[in-house]
Amino acid sequence: MIQQARPALRGQFHLLMALVSPAALLVLLLIADSPREYVGGAIFGVSLLLLFSTSSVYHLMERGQAVLQRIDRSMIFVLIAGTYTPFCLVLLGNGWGIPILSVVWGLAAVGIASKAVHPTPPRWFNLALYLGLGWIGLVAIAPFASAASSTVLALLLTGGVLYSLGGVVHARRRPDPFPGVFGYHELFHLLTALAGLTYYATALHAFG
Repeated sequence: MIQQARPALRGQFHLLMALVSPAALLVLLLIADSPREYVGGAIFGVSLLLLFSTSSVYHLMERGQAVLQRIDRSMIFVLIAGTYTPFCLVLLGNGWGIPILSVVWGLAAVGIASKAVHPTPPRWFNLALYLGLGWIGLVAIAPFASAASSTVLALLLTGGVLYSLGGVVHARRRPDPFPGVFGYHELFHLLTALAGLTYYATALHAFG
C-alpha cells in the first residue's frame, strides 16, 4: 500500500505558534495588573502552548499517531475553554463570567472524555461540537458589549469567525489549493493560528 506523502508545510504553522507561545505567555503575565488578569492570562497562554505544541508534534512525528491524535483533538477543547477564561474573568466578572466558564469548562471536560472513548467521530460531528462550544458565549453578547471596547468586541468576533472558517475547511476538506505543499489541512492550521493570534491581541487590549 502506497502512503501519500504529507504536504511540505504540514504542521509548520502550528510549530511556529508553539515556539512563540512561551514568550506570549510571559508577556501576558507581565502586563497583568490584577489577580483575574494574571489567572486568565496564565490559563489562556498555557492553553495556546498546549494546543500548538501537541498539534505540531502530532503532525510532524510518524510514531505514536493513535495516542497523539487523541491528545491533539482533546487539546482543542482545552484551547476553547482556555480562550474563554481571560475574557470571562476580566470583562464579565462574577455575574456572567463564572457561570459561563463553569459551563464551558464542564462541556470541555465532557469533550475530552469523549475523545478518549471515541477519538474519530464523523468530521461534521466534530465541527458541530467545537462550534457549539466556541459560540456558546453569544448568550452573554450584551454583557460583553457593555464591558468591552468596540475594538475588543470586534476582535473577539473576528477570532471566532476565523476558528469557525478553519473548522469548516477541515470538515469539507476544501479548498485544497496546493495538495503537495499547502493543502486544506494547512489552510485549516493557518486559520487557527491567525485566530489564536487574534485572541492574543484581544487579550492585550482587554488587559490594557
